[in-house]
Amino acid sequence: MKIISRKLQEMSNPENQRRFYPIPTDAVIKAVLERYKTTDICEREEKTIALFQRNPLNDNGSDVDLKLTALRAMLHRPGLDLSRVRRFILSEKDFDKKLRRGVKSLVDGITSANRDRLKYFSFACMYCAFHQPELYLSDDECWTLEKYNWLYNFMQGRHISHSTYYSVAMKPFFIFREYYGLQRYSLPDIQHFLAQLSREESDERARYAFDRDSERISRNEVILDMLGQNRSGR
Repeated sequence: MKIISRKLQEMSNPENQRRFYPIPTDAVIKAVLERYKTTDICEREEKTIALFQRNPLNDNGSDVDLKLTALRAMLHRPGLDLSRVRRFILSEKDFDKKLRRGVKSLVDGITSANRDRLKYFSFACMYCAFHQPELYLSDDECWTLEKYNWLYNFMQGRHISHSTYYSVAMKPFFIFREYYGLQRYSLPDIQHFLAQLSREESDERARYAFDRDSERISRNEVILDMLGQNRSGR
């Protein structure tokens, strides 16, 4: 059972949170993107996008199966049932034309093809974004944007909705981009920037997370040391 260490409590105060989520200046974004490029996640994503770009059409069952399988593998979700997603993609009229125009309802259609919208929402976003990276967002990055809004109030009192409807879910992202004047950056670059910051905070938190058994062992070692010192002092 996880417990919160003193270090984790310190990390959660606003001053330390700004260290993880700094104002996105050009220098900050450049540095974070450089770190992102060294990650395994970057390598896996680039390989998957390259496969999508080599197989851009979705009117052939074999090509769709190839891309669905590759994306599921990239996300490490082997149990994800893609039969209904496949059926929607192959049956949707003018799917590829809509994809090239950035029609947002395609994401909602893929998501709605399954009963558990939350489970398939990110998958649907990525499937469209990996075809057209400049027209679709691959993730809403809502948790990172929540942190930025808490620290800097870029939403200016508006609520961040954790929605599984594409247009609603992605709205805070575009407000963030406009608030900080980041229109010169590509959609993938801003997303990678936000996602990398979140991963770096999670990695540091993981260093200080420990379970009750570990705490108990540590506490008992301290007690034994104290007992040993008392005995030696007699």
